[in-house]
Amino acid sequence: ARWLVARPQQATPSVMAPMSTIGVAWAGDQNIIDLSKLTELIGDNKWEMREFVLKFMASARQDLTTMEDALERNDFATLGTLGHHNRTPAIMVGAIGYANLCLALELGKDSMNLDQARETVSQMRPLLDLIMEQIDKNLA
Repeated sequence: ARWLVARPQQATPSVMAPMSTIGVAWAGDQNIIDLSKLTELIGDNKWEMREFVLKFMASARQDLTTMEDALERNDFATLGTLGHHNRTPAIMVGAIGYANLCLALELGKDSMNLDQARETVSQMRPLLDLIMEQIDKNLA
């Protein structure tokens, strides 16, 4: 338990630095999206990969709106639940940076303060936008 509490605080800074590097190879930047993870799961069919990622994106965007609403109500339990709900699909598509943000919310539901929660949630929408850019670029 001691290590799990420290992890969300470490995950957030590692996500922020690569976000400014948009021109990286799609297979190499897990903090945006590493489609090689998805290839391992469903194969190398670009159409199927795109459909899978688009389903993830639709769900993540919908849940993000709910997270933002929960943040306004200081509802850390809902933030934690939604973080948990989004983490595994993010890992499956190779969006490890997004999964780390979800993990921070999940683990921080009992210990995170409002500023930490705002900082974590504020990184999610721009990261989803970067993921979509990479999808449009590599799986069009």
